[in-house]
Amino acid sequence: MKAEQLARLFHETYERLTPDFGYETRKASAKPWEDVPKNNKDLMVAVAAYVLTAIESKRETDAENEKYNLPCPYNAEVMCIQMPCEPEDDNYCDDGCPNRKKESDHEV
Repeated sequence: MKAEQLARLFHETYERLTPDFGYETRKASAKPWEDVPKNNKDLMVAVAAYVLTAIESKRETDAENEKYNLPCPYNAEVMCIQMPCEPEDDNYCDDGCPNRKKESDHEV
């Protein structure tokens, strides 16, 4: 979805739902998208672009984290740091899961 599409969708939905919440919008902005003043439209498109960028950034971060934080095969309540290791490695835990960081290793 492009920023202008989101801005238009938001505007049209906002105007349509406003009465359901006992609110009345300003007459200057209660117009079809095509008739919204340019400065208002530009602001809404800029906000929509920012929101889309934030959503995409969050999605990329979540996807990146999913690569490394997978359910531990030894304990479903624990998240593993997926990397090869040996019992003598720092990441080896007493509960038998070779990939889970110890509580003392977690950042606060």
